[in-house]
Amino acid sequence: TVDNFGQVYVTGESYDTRTDNDYCTIRYDQEGNEVWIKRYNGPGNYIDGPNAIAVDNYGNVYVTGVSDGIETFSDYCTIKYIQGQSDIKKEKEISFKSFKEKKIYDITGKLIRENKLKKGIYFKLTEKGKEKILILK
Repeated sequence: TVDNFGQVYVTGESYDTRTDNDYCTIRYDQEGNEVWIKRYNGPGNYIDGPNAIAVDNYGNVYVTGVSDGIETFSDYCTIKYIQGQSDIKKEKEISFKSFKEKKIYDITGKLIRENKLKKGIYFKLTEKGKEKILILK
């Protein structure tokens, strides 16, 4: 994906013998030079794989995908890299374990009415929270 300033962001999997597959997100400047690399290893220390990436108007980067938890396996996990003045200030893992079924949530965990959906990344849990659906609008 590309932000408002022409910076390019890519994400994929990165393998490490200690942590298995992890999220790997790279930012490139307008000239194609690497600016930073961020990796995410989930709490299960096993297989983590990103499925989508988005950048908001403030330069915050959202990477979402699956992450094996501790005894939970294949949880959805969204990481928010918050853009600072010089670079990324912090990362935040957004968990969706406590949400009720058949409701739609934005990437911050806020409940959203279906008729109020705008462009963005949303999640919906169905069938007693067993199936998690990623919605990109």
